[in-house]
Amino acid sequence: MILCAIVGSYLVFLSHFWTWQEWYLLEPKENPTDMKISDYVGQGTSFTLPKTMGDDGEIHYRRYTTTLKPIKGTVFYLHGNKGDMDRCECEIDFLLDRGYDVWTMDYRGFGDSIGTMSEKALKEDASRVFADINPRDLGKPLIVWGRSFGSGVAAAVAAAADHKPDLLILETPYWSLVDLAQQKCRILPSLLFRYELPVHEFLMSAGCPIHLIHGTQDEKINASASDRLLELKSNSIDVKGHSIMGGMHNLRNDRTIADFEEKVASILK
Repeated sequence: MILCAIVGSYLVFLSHFWTWQEWYLLEPKENPTDMKISDYVGQGTSFTLPKTMGDDGEIHYRRYTTTLKPIKGTVFYLHGNKGDMDRCECEIDFLLDRGYDVWTMDYRGFGDSIGTMSEKALKEDASRVFADINPRDLGKPLIVWGRSFGSGVAAAVAAAADHKPDLLILETPYWSLVDLAQQKCRILPSLLFRYELPVHEFLMSAGCPIHLIHGTQDEKINASASDRLLELKSNSIDVKGHSIMGGMHNLRNDRTIADFEEKVASILK
């Protein structure tokens, strides 16, 4: 009877995870509590992807324009799994201050973006936004930047793009969502996941220089994930790592922001 109860509870847990894994893995619409107010609140120009046949998705994205001239380039910024475009404005301040235009987007279920959520939709939506950015900013250096959860989406965009970005920057990346989740809960079988986002596989087709930024004390995504990704370096994959000593998952806090921005400046020089 005890064994049956244990097995039954395990099966109920697996069923619950299968049904609600978007909320476990993506945590849409949850706002961060440790981010500062942006200097660029309300200054973005909004766009909406047109719906495609048979798809219920309505994806919102924005462009923030730097006030510095000449413009150094364009960054497509894919935010993490908490918050939305409004809440990530404070994460892109320093890029705008350095002379880069920044585009952001909200995944389905985040902000005002709606539609059926899936890994396929995540990748296709982001790739469609990227395809819109490319011709608008032709001739400028084009950078794809993914933070935390967004690192998987950013890597997927670079891998799928016909016109490759000039640079791919992954901030606190993971090896894959399955690997990350199983580190936290080892009893989750791989076959249960509808979301994988295998960053290590996407990097094989990124087709541009790759930079990984990770805090050595990251409490959410262990820095060993970046160490493993760095081992992919080969003649065909140009990947470099940048460690923030003592940095936690939020590298923009008062303790590590200076080191973080210094590392970014060395990448963007």
